[in-house]
Amino acid sequence: MTDKPHISTDERRAAFNRIKALRFFGWTFERAQAWAPLRIALEMSALARRRRYALPVQPRLL
Repeated sequence: MTDKPHISTDERRAAFNRIKALRFFGWTFERAQAWAPLRIALEMSALARRRRYALPVQPRLL
């Protein structure tokens, strides 16, 4: 069993809002959550954004 991190609804909604084309084509957040491939993509986008902000700052080399 994989230990999958919990992605909150707010994080998924923020990922949905970053994809302007979905709204252009008439998708709603609820419809996007109902379709598994898109829901997984939104979760991975939210996880990648969370990890990007959690990266440590590289110390000066010299």
